[in-house]
This record gives sequence, C-alpha cells and structure tokens, in this order.
Amino acid sequence: MHCPMPQDATLRRRIAILLAAAVAGCDSPDRAVSPEAPFDWEDLGPARAISYQIDFADTEAVHGWVTNDVGTWEIADGRLLLHRGERFFMSMGPTVHFAGDLDLTVQTQWMRGSVTGGYGVTWRARVNRDNYVLGYGFVITAAGRYSVLRWDGEKPGNPPVFLIEWTESAAINPFGANDLQVIAVADTLRFLANGTHVGTVVDDRHSEGRVGLIVEDEQQVSFDDLDVRGFARGAASTEDP
Repeated sequence: MHCPMPQDATLRRRIAILLAAAVAGCDSPDRAVSPEAPFDWEDLGPARAISYQIDFADTEAVHGWVTNDVGTWEIADGRLLLHRGERFFMSMGPTVHFAGDLDLTVQTQWMRGSVTGGYGVTWRARVNRDNYVLGYGFVITAAGRYSVLRWDGEKPGNPPVFLIEWTESAAINPFGANDLQVIAVADTLRFLANGTHVGTVVDDRHSEGRVGLIVEDEQQVSFDDLDVRGFARGAASTEDP
C-alpha cells in the first residue's frame, strides 16, 4: 500500500529511517499497568524494527488477536468485519507491543448501521489496573467526519479526551471506502485519510502499546490490509526482509 510521506523535512527523514530499518528486521504479556506507576517497558525486551502486515485472507490472520468481546467479528471475502451492537467501542487487535515511532495504515469500508458512530484505529494502547484502556484513537464516521481521541483511565467510565473534536473533511468518502493512516514520530501525531493530511496533534501522554481496530454504535465495518511499520518488543516481523 502506498504510504504518503509527511511534508515536514524532519518528519520525512525520521519516518524514512524507520521504514528502512523495518525491512531489515514483537506479543506483549497481559500485564496490568497503572498510569501512576507504569512498569519498565524494557521488561518486554528490546525494541526492534518490525514490519507487521495482515491481509485477513483467513481466520489464521487474526490468530492470537485479542478483543474486548462487546461485539462480533468474522472473516469474509478476505476482509475482517467488526460489528458493534450497542454504543461503546468494540476493539480487536494483535498483541504486538509497539514502542515509539510507527506508521500505521489500514483500509476501511463502512457497510451499515449508525452514521454518527466512530470507527478506525488505536495505537499506543494498553490496559491499567482498573481495566481501563489507555492510548490514542483516530476515528471517522460514515457521514464524513473525523476525530482524534486519547484515553487516560483517570475518570469513571474512562471518557475520551478529544485532541481533535469531530470535524468534517472532504478527504473522507461518506458511506464508502477510506484508507486511514497514522504517522507517530515521538510526540508528533499526523493523520491522513485517503492520502490527504487532515490533522496533526502534538501530545506525549502515551508512548508505547498495542494497535487495534475499533467500531462503535451499531455499525458494521470491514477492514483490510493492516500495515504497521515501526519498532516493537518481543515479536517477529510478518514480512520477509
């Protein structure tokens, strides 16, 4: 999949180094983490370059993935279908623990359901001792809006902090197929829809964790060609060097 490079020269150089390292060639344990007293990430082993690519050809593609079990999923026609029956996000993703910079892309296709609920990707995600998810999310709606979220696990119910409020974008295809991309370099987080830059956030609250796919509010959405290039702890690349 073509991954547009950021326009900023410094970010371009850093992502170029990241991608070059990834082709030269991580499963984290389910260990509780508190935002007040995080464990040492190095306990998971050294961070190594990784190219993690999944095309959802069959159920083996998601072997070992984890889900929060608030919806249903299936593999159909070479795509991963997620369906959420109520409000709140259903999430599903690999247990690979990504450390630091990454470039994440995925193809999405809205199929049916709510036009106001979000769907998209999470990164630098983990779970604390209260079983609250921490991390970031980049989500869009079938109506052509997007937002960027951060979960901190500090309030009852774990409501998200909106780093970018719901915003309309001509880059998003309403009710259609949309390629989403997150480029995270240190504390600079860039977001693209169908190759068009839609926003940038500078935030350093979360630095490591898992990636995932999310759907909320009575929708069915398909995902395909998940591609994550970056650095991870404890897992092998899914792409041959």
